[in-house]
Amino acid sequence: ADAHKKRSQKKLPTGEYDEEELKQKVSEALHSGDEDVYFGPSLRDVYVHCCNDMKCKPNSYLLSKLPDNPRFTSSILELDMSTNYLGSNGFVALLMFIGHLPKVQRLFFNDMTLSNEDVKHLCEMLAENETVTSIHLRNNTKINIAATQHLTRLVKKNKRITAMSLSGTSMGAKLIARIEADAAANAVGEDGEAEEEKQDEGAAPSEQNPSAPSDAPFASS
Repeated sequence: ADAHKKRSQKKLPTGEYDEEELKQKVSEALHSGDEDVYFGPSLRDVYVHCCNDMKCKPNSYLLSKLPDNPRFTSSILELDMSTNYLGSNGFVALLMFIGHLPKVQRLFFNDMTLSNEDVKHLCEMLAENETVTSIHLRNNTKINIAATQHLTRLVKKNKRITAMSLSGTSMGAKLIARIEADAAANAVGEDGEAEEEKQDEGAAPSEQNPSAPSDAPFASS
């Protein structure tokens, strides 16, 4: 265990080298195939930077949970910010942050007091996203019929979106059913059979499994 800990703490060389020697050492480290060499910003650094760009205060809950070790930058599969209020600029900062999560698949934004404008930003950000498959926006009562065009355009443009939950919004039962069905239709394969969505109707992980930790905003690979 101690040996593994020491390996995981290995960093790129930054000793007393001149410029050419340092370049050589860095090149050797990057091409060594050593999986324990990590470099670059941590997720916490990235999130703070996104908030600074939007001139808003980082959400203390998310900030306290984000790892400060760069090795975890590519490990997040799921982000659950349900019941957290971020404000307009704060939500845009979060969306910017999500753009730095190369493997994220499921987004839970339930009960966050999101607006139609927030939905517009969300749909614009996910239009070209290649990893997100499910979006959950339950119990955001400010989301109404005006958001329909953005959500409809998203599920038709990005066929990777195969699950969307909108119950508890103010869009109306028929519109909700139509948009959710459009998303589910993206999951239908060439054989005509739909892939089963792992998450149950947009419930956050802690809602599905009472024994699961409720204080973690994300799931990792």
